[in-house]
Amino acid sequence: MAIDQEIKVKMEEKLSQLPVSMQQEVADYLDFLFAKYTRQIEQSKYETALLSERALSDWLNEDEEEAWKAYQ
Repeated sequence: MAIDQEIKVKMEEKLSQLPVSMQQEVADYLDFLFAKYTRQIEQSKYETALLSERALSDWLNEDEEEAWKAYQ
């Protein structure tokens, strides 16, 4: 994911005006945001599978197998 140059310049300008201790706070907050974003991406990968599993839970039973045998 590429960073927008205009945003990058603004961030660098503002960050350079902060004391080092606050720069570290900003870095920590960015780490937090990245971890949150990564966690959301991982959760969304499995959400669809879990929802599908629940929706199809009654699909695989003996009656269904019998009904679909002619189409296999």
